Formats: sequence, C-alpha cells, structure tokens
Amino acid sequence: MRHPIYSGLLVFAVGRMLSAGRSRLLPAGLLTLLLTGKARWEEQLLTARFPDYRQYAASTPRFWPGMPLLRRINPPPVTDAKH
Repeated sequence: MRHPIYSGLLVFAVGRMLSAGRSRLLPAGLLTLLLTGKARWEEQLLTARFPDYRQYAASTPRFWPGMPLLRRINPPPVTDAKH
C-alpha cells in the first residue's frame, strides 16, 4: 500500500466509529475525505518529481492491499504529462 499511515488512521477512525456509534460517523467521514485528498495531492507531486511513480501507483493500492474493489475506488493518480 502506498499510504500505510493514512490506512492506519482510517482503520482507527472506523474502529472508534463502530465502538462509539453514530456520533463518530461524521468525523470518520471527514477524515476519509481529508486523507484521500491529501494522498492525491502528494501523488501528483511524486508523479511530477519521479516519472516512474505512475507505474508504481498503478500496481500498488493506495490504502487497502489485496482488495480489487477498493483499488477501483482509489485509482492511481492522474496528472498532466508535460514532457
């Protein structure tokens, strides 16, 4: 996975939501949106700096390893190729 720390934070947020009930649904959702956006931004920077990053991203899931459905939800970064 490309973002193991973010994955850990999301697992923690989901665990807190499940243990605390609906009161934690909004914070878990907001954290998911924040971390997904931050990961995409970081991946754009990495793709611009390291051209081979796109190939790595295409073969490595963003957050959850071994889950093809979630790979489609979290596709590799798309950037404007300026060569």
